[in-house]
Amino acid sequence: MDGLFLVNKPPRLTSHDVVQEIRKILRIQKVGHFGTLDPMATGLMIVAVGKATRFFPYYSKLDKVYQGQIRLGFATNTYDADGTPSTVECTNYPSEEALLKNMADFVGNIKQIPPLFSAKKIQG
Repeated sequence: MDGLFLVNKPPRLTSHDVVQEIRKILRIQKVGHFGTLDPMATGLMIVAVGKATRFFPYYSKLDKVYQGQIRLGFATNTYDADGTPSTVECTNYPSEEALLKNMADFVGNIKQIPPLFSAKKIQG
């Protein structure tokens, strides 16, 4: 079997979990995904099966769009919603105008630095 699957990844599963499940269901080993989503993330995952895995070099160069929600006022030990609060909650929020002005810095090409807790492989 060869082709692409569009998978709506639920929270708590890793991208690898999704690939493993498809391998098990289809009884095929040549399965891969076009980009890792963090376990907490939900959304579209493109999964290739068989000869369709040859598309990886082309699809990986395409733009991606992410949408998220943030909660202002404190930090966690893991920099995400799964962590435990590591600071006292601040309720002195900036104005909407100040927020929008600062958010403009996040529009366009950005060099992303992965957080301490991430799916990034380091030395293997």
